[in-house]
Amino acid sequence: MKEVLQIAMEQLWRLTVVGPAWLLTPEGRRTLFSAKTLRRVLMSLAFTLILVGVAQTLPFDIALIFAGDVLTYAEVAAIVWIATANGVLTASLKSATRAVGSMLRRFARAGSRGRRAPGRGRRPRRLAPPANDDRPAELDWAFAA
Repeated sequence: MKEVLQIAMEQLWRLTVVGPAWLLTPEGRRTLFSAKTLRRVLMSLAFTLILVGVAQTLPFDIALIFAGDVLTYAEVAAIVWIATANGVLTASLKSATRAVGSMLRRFARAGSRGRRAPGRGRRPRRLAPPANDDRPAELDWAFAA
């Protein structure tokens, strides 16, 4: 939990302090006011307006479902961005690989322990003698369950 909070605070620091401070530098201003950035902002705005326009033509309940789906996609994209930005995804994949590897090794060891030598036969299992049952035959249906 401590690592997650540390990652969140680092991202918050980058978004609120480092990012805006970088925009105040000459390189940041050039990047912010470049034609490429302006084009991205305009395309994002146009996409948002088109999305809102399409959502307005749908009935109310479908529009709510559609808006919820779009928000979910945005949340998933944000989670993936944050996870990959800090290498969390790579570390979790390595951890999962180690866990699966150790589990497979344990299964292999357990399987090799249970094998018997080929010449050795199994001993027949002894059956317990039948219990002396003094129940009346009319109630057998009740004891079947």
